[in-house]
Amino acid sequence: KDLDTSTWLGEFVPAGTGGMAAPTWIRMGPGPYLFVTESDVASGAGVVYRFELDGTFVDVFVDGSETPDLLNAQGIEADPDGNLLIASYSTHEVLRFAGPDIDTSTTGYSPGDYMDVFVSAADGGLDSPVSIQIGLDNGMDSNLLVCSSGTQSVKRYDRDSGAYIDDFVAEGEVTLPIAIHHTPTGTEAMMYI
Repeated sequence: KDLDTSTWLGEFVPAGTGGMAAPTWIRMGPGPYLFVTESDVASGAGVVYRFELDGTFVDVFVDGSETPDLLNAQGIEADPDGNLLIASYSTHEVLRFAGPDIDTSTTGYSPGDYMDVFVSAADGGLDSPVSIQIGLDNGMDSNLLVCSSGTQSVKRYDRDSGAYIDDFVAEGEVTLPIAIHHTPTGTEAMMYI
């Protein structure tokens, strides 16, 4: 939709493009791409599709059938190095995958390769992660925030190491948190859940 007039502009990426059937979360970037997560309802394996910013399908960037831990892919975020962090709802983890601009010669990873479990279920009691967000350096906490729907809390992790810091929003302060977003740079630092 047009942000000024609310006029419907049409489908940006039509259903079925590249095999996409039931998208869960989207992210612009890193690079000149739109990334879309999807959870395969039948098998549970998560998928990340990559599109050009004009909606043209590029590829299946991450294929969860090749990554046993990526089940029911949800929120997606980029770490400071341009790698993708993806919430794996059913395994209660945040997984890290090599970003589109990774230097293969120095890292040994190709774009879309599984790197590691960035946050495990044992780290701070993460349970059924949905939305994830790295805060901005605008007076707001710039660590990784994860909506832990199973514990009805928002957990905070170091954005560089994935180490648990604390519960940013304690259990009981919110009910079933699903999405989180911060205000843009240049405005008063606020977090919306």
